[in-house]
Amino acid sequence: MADVSALRLNRFQRDFLLTCLEHPFVGVWGGIGCGKSVALAMLCKVVGETRPGCSIIFVMESYGDLGDIARPNLDAVLGPSWRWLAGVKRYAHPNGSEVKLRYYRDASNTRHEGANPLEGRDAHLVVIDEAQKFEDDTPFKHASDRARSSALDVNGVEHPAGVVVNGRPSAVEWWPTAIANAGGVVMRPVSEDNAANLDPGWFDRQRATRTPEEVDALMHGLPWPVADRPYGSWRPESWPAGNLLDGWVYDPARPTLAGIDWGYRWPAVVYVQDTERLNPDTGRVDPLSVMFRSQCPDDCLTPELLEHMREVAWPRHLAHLAPGPRIWLDGVVVDPAGLARNLHSGWSDVDAVAYPPPGGAAVEGPVGWGLGLAAIAETDAAKQDVRGGIVRVQRAICTADGGRRLVVPREVWDEWRSQAPPARNPAHTIMAYRWPEKGRPQNPGRGQPQHVADAIRYLVRYLLWTLPAFDIGGAAGLIDVAPPAWVGRVKAER
Repeated sequence: MADVSALRLNRFQRDFLLTCLEHPFVGVWGGIGCGKSVALAMLCKVVGETRPGCSIIFVMESYGDLGDIARPNLDAVLGPSWRWLAGVKRYAHPNGSEVKLRYYRDASNTRHEGANPLEGRDAHLVVIDEAQKFEDDTPFKHASDRARSSALDVNGVEHPAGVVVNGRPSAVEWWPTAIANAGGVVMRPVSEDNAANLDPGWFDRQRATRTPEEVDALMHGLPWPVADRPYGSWRPESWPAGNLLDGWVYDPARPTLAGIDWGYRWPAVVYVQDTERLNPDTGRVDPLSVMFRSQCPDDCLTPELLEHMREVAWPRHLAHLAPGPRIWLDGVVVDPAGLARNLHSGWSDVDAVAYPPPGGAAVEGPVGWGLGLAAIAETDAAKQDVRGGIVRVQRAICTADGGRRLVVPREVWDEWRSQAPPARNPAHTIMAYRWPEKGRPQNPGRGQPQHVADAIRYLVRYLLWTLPAFDIGGAAGLIDVAPPAWVGRVKAER
């Protein structure tokens, strides 16, 4: 058992305690060894001893985890004033406060309130540890319902009930989103935060026994290198060895496309501009598709999405109507689901895109102003295949000979990576997107990386698959069969 008197509070632990005392909902997405489990025990001690009579529920996925992880830390941190009552699995303090230990049975399969172990228990604070072991946010929802008792501290100040969720980086990442949606605070400590309390050789051992991707995730809090990850060949290094382009700036004179996935109210838009760069390794001038901007508004319908797009982009042929500098668009490639017509308006999403922007028509369209571009939507069932599209994206990311067509400006990549979940952007998607080698995913994840990945796939499929297969003058199976003139140079690499 650790001697808590020998521990030195690291910066994260101090910040965590202060944050939990000020905010009712707090989430921790923390690297291994950062001190987060001890911090939870410290929180139970501080809250229990300064708010007499309060009830704290400490929840983990299994009874084994409670015994192996929670108990040792709580025993070490709470101190002799707390008594462990084994019969009822709780710690009791003389001031009436208690810490109850509960394991959550079959969180993903709980079908009714009476089947979960939190039912009927009012609490002032619910702590959920090892959140990555739960498949979804069901425990958080139940915890939020049970955390309903405010408490007075020793100074007579009333504090609202709260929920704290802690977990390490993994392919399961529901709790940062759940906490953020609840208006809470998400903290992201890394292993280095607790270096003073770790064995000097610990970091070297981790690097010697884990892949670079695992080290990035578990120690530095980056997205987990999930299984069935089709875009694992993406390298966040300088081109041509990697997919990051240094020194690139948007050129308003060069052709630009946007890809749209409608996203079930979680749409995604990505913008790509073609360019060329001299490859110092081969001496050739390589064509590059630069993905330089994205828009992923939440809870957004098509008219609102188009309004968001017009704030940054405008059709090139109607540039004289633009209210100011914009990304000048030459085409829009969309999810073919946008061809379906609304039963009430008779209009489709593709119709909405094609309707002119403000100033391009005398009156606003039935579903608002559009972009003035005939959307390109693949209707050939064979070319709509998701796996086939993923293969094209894989080839754009890296071919067998090391060529990398799809790139992102380094500054843009760094900005995307700095955005914490639940922010949706191509960087998070590329690192976390999953598609099984066989079959289809059980839940593609509406509102998660799926829609950004789809928008990328539509664009790449159009650039690297559809166009080279047809004469440039037209393409059977496409809506808007007259692509911009610039596509004639897309493929000398057929």
